[in-house]
Amino acid sequence: MSIRRAVGRHDHRDDVSALEIEDWIIRCSLPKVFGGLILSIALTMPAFGLETFSQEAQAQQRCPTDIVVWLNLPTMIWHYKGQRWYARTQHGAFACEKEAAAGGARGTKNGQ
Repeated sequence: MSIRRAVGRHDHRDDVSALEIEDWIIRCSLPKVFGGLILSIALTMPAFGLETFSQEAQAQQRCPTDIVVWLNLPTMIWHYKGQRWYARTQHGAFACEKEAAAGGARGTKNGQ
């Protein structure tokens, strides 16, 4: 979309004020910025009702009869102790396996 069309001008003048350019930039970029921000927040936050922990021992206290898993928060994929990515992903936390499953997470498919 052209700047002239975005600001409602339909004549053929070549002068476009700085205010009109600024208005066009704001109207075109704000939805993308806010949309990206909302998406990134949604991907990094665990599902509602899922309690996560920074320490393995904290998770074990929360669920003594369940298996503690490492949950990669953006992907909602969990890893078991001894697997390659257990406690090694950048955005993750410890969680109880049953709670993670109830919150929409799943185990890794390739065993890593």
